[in-house]
Amino acid sequence: MAEDIRVGDRIVAPFGLREVEGVVLRVSSPGLRPMVTVSLEMPDIDEPYVTSFPREDLRLAA
Repeated sequence: MAEDIRVGDRIVAPFGLREVEGVVLRVSSPGLRPMVTVSLEMPDIDEPYVTSFPREDLRLAA
């Protein structure tokens, strides 16, 4: 992945059959697969949804 994702960046993440935007909360490197914890803005719920993705699954939001 060419993009350097950092804490506070707005990202786009895959979620089911759609993509959602969110904010990076944490970037970690457990072993060979860096993980990124994000707070996603889900249109169906009132509160942020916090989860982690492999770094290669995310891209910076436009």
